[in-house]
Amino acid sequence: MRKIIIFTMLLFGLTACDKVKFWEDKHSAEAAMHTYTCPMHPEVISDKPGKCPKCGMDLVLKDAPEKKEEGIKLDDLLKPTNEFVVSEQPVIKVKRENIPTTVDALGTVEYDTRQIGSISSRVAGRIEKLYVRYKYQKVSKGQRILDIYSPELLTAQQNLLFVIKNDRSNKTMIDASRQKLLLLGMPASQIQKVIQRGKPDLTVPVFSNYSGHIQQAG
Repeated sequence: MRKIIIFTMLLFGLTACDKVKFWEDKHSAEAAMHTYTCPMHPEVISDKPGKCPKCGMDLVLKDAPEKKEEGIKLDDLLKPTNEFVVSEQPVIKVKRENIPTTVDALGTVEYDTRQIGSISSRVAGRIEKLYVRYKYQKVSKGQRILDIYSPELLTAQQNLLFVIKNDRSNKTMIDASRQKLLLLGMPASQIQKVIQRGKPDLTVPVFSNYSGHIQQAG
């Protein structure tokens, strides 16, 4: 009778130990699934929500233990990456496209300085006649802009006529006088007319080298 009682007590003790161990394992698993940590400091661990003692951020629930994925075989992982992808993340295809954009902004519009050209005389003098009347007037290349009177041009014409009249055989002096008038901006056709008439012109025309619109006079 004494042996039977001892055996029963031992059996009850083993059964109780098994129950305590099972309860501790279950409690540990539940605790692991409810562990909170700091996103910036993973070493900070807590069993309940709160603030991180280091940075003050809210503690977040730590991920539950990962489960073993079923259905992925070794052959699937050994395939080339461009043939098999173990992912379900949405992707987009990048393409180049010109999209018209309208921007409402305050500012000023200026002329492109690369498209600006100036018309000026090569000699000092005064304008006798101006052929452009107003701002933004259209001008074509080769158009007559103004007539200028210049004492320097008048003197150069008189020197050319003097050489032709008194030393026509001196080709060097005649060519030099003609070249001086060309450098001063007098057209070759006008020089030829001066030689034919034997009389200098009081004014010399200035022509435009550009096509566009008059913007301003400097």
